Amino acid sequence: MMASFYNAVQRPREQIADAETLLDIANTLVTSVRSQSSEGITPSDFVTAMLKKFGQSGGLDSEAASLRWGDVGLSVSHVFRAAPGCCTMLGPMNTEVKQRKAVVANRKRTARPTENARPEQLAESLEGVKTDTDRNVSVIFDILRRNKRARLENIVLNRRSFAQTVENVFALSFLVKDGRVAINIDDNGHHIVCKTLFRCPHLFP
Repeated sequence: MMASFYNAVQRPREQIADAETLLDIANTLVTSVRSQSSEGITPSDFVTAMLKKFGQSGGLDSEAASLRWGDVGLSVSHVFRAAPGCCTMLGPMNTEVKQRKAVVANRKRTARPTENARPEQLAESLEGVKTDTDRNVSVIFDILRRNKRARLENIVLNRRSFAQTVENVFALSFLVKDGRVAINIDDNGHHIVCKTLFRCPHLFP
């Protein structure tokens, strides 16, 4: 059959094309036979395949072949690429459930108060003291005041602290509730946090 192909050749280019096709068929057959053998792919097969796909000549002064390591890294990058995600805050795992003691019903007469106690008035007022939540609210609002809009994950997400992410979401909820900011979805499906137009002077300066 191959002799008939050879005899039917009329131009040199056709003979070259037939030879290349025959070489590809032979290489495919050898690779298939080796993959089905009990030994599997040998180290020499692996090196040969790497040189065939990523090999490059070492130049005129060197006969050794080298690899295009940049292309090798790109081809396997999907295997080692880390997936983004949130940290998880776990509690103690060795805690045991405490058994509740049975409460004995024992009626006791409580003594009637003989005098009225008044709570002690603090000298300093706590109205001027800011909590951590108030500071987080101010920081988030200042960011939106400067940038007008930002993606939700860029505002609240802290990949190194799950607790801080929860605090940021809690602070942002106050701004949404008071009408200072709004959360919308853009054409790409991203949640966008933007500053609203109206103001509440009694809530924020």
